[in-house]
Amino acid sequence: MQIVGSVVNQLISMLLIILLGGFLRKKELINNEITDGLFMLAIKIGLPAAVITSMQSTVYSADTFLTFVIVFIASIVCMILGTILTILCCIPLKVKYPEKGVWIACSVAPNTGFMGIPLLFSIYGESILFFTAASLFVASVYGFSVLIHFVYKSGDKTGRKRNLSELIRPFNNPVLHSTLFAFVLYLFSIRLSEPILNTLRMLSVTSPPLAMIAIGSTLAMVNIKKTLADYRIYFVSLLKLIAMPLAGYFCLLPFIKDKLIIIVIIICAALPTGNSIPAIARQANNDETLASTFVVATTIFSMITIAFIAWIVL
Repeated sequence: MQIVGSVVNQLISMLLIILLGGFLRKKELINNEITDGLFMLAIKIGLPAAVITSMQSTVYSADTFLTFVIVFIASIVCMILGTILTILCCIPLKVKYPEKGVWIACSVAPNTGFMGIPLLFSIYGESILFFTAASLFVASVYGFSVLIHFVYKSGDKTGRKRNLSELIRPFNNPVLHSTLFAFVLYLFSIRLSEPILNTLRMLSVTSPPLAMIAIGSTLAMVNIKKTLADYRIYFVSLLKLIAMPLAGYFCLLPFIKDKLIIIVIIICAALPTGNSIPAIARQANNDETLASTFVVATTIFSMITIAFIAWIVL
């Protein structure tokens, strides 16, 4: 129960920063440009720094490498399971394209970078972030390949096929690059100099608060009452925040005995929809508004559901 209490405390802290972002936006102290800038700083500076410092904190060994691989593979299994589950749920709910592509992406893509990393760090410290990086890498690659395929498939009505540059553009992002770079350093036991590590540590702690303020600013411009009146958010939220984490938990439990691995995978699976999905929907000429609605709803509900999932897993 003490660990669950730590999760609740961290969620409350994150909620307070989100509320601060909303307050700043309502008072017009920040605007769209500043909000976008905060997201960019978190994505391009803070998050890559957090990934590198977390992987630098772990010394190469057969055990840590094996655990990393298990988390990597299990995360892929959970993402595939979530995709299949969403597609099956869309049948009785009669969800059709183009909306179906947004449902699939929003039901599966987790906000690992901005919520998963600070949440798990608050429970277990820096050591667990090494394994969280594996889940983050899977979420990024799967999201920018499989999930983006569904969004584009349902959104682009012109029948135009994306060219090579459009296909590889999503993979040209700092999170993937920093994860690969840090993993190479880990494999060859290369240690960065202390001044560089200290710089990266200072930058890494900026990512969660910057992202939370930006999320709060975004939420402040959303009609919450109208959002909560949309029945679709409850189906997606139930899928994303409850059904998928529990399905993953009970599927992996017979095969994985390491509690730490289970915690990393399931907590990441229980996170709200990633903030990048609305932007992807916009680029694909799909329903950006619907995607934004799902992001807002899952972020709000996750403040309660993550504590519930943590209670079951922990």
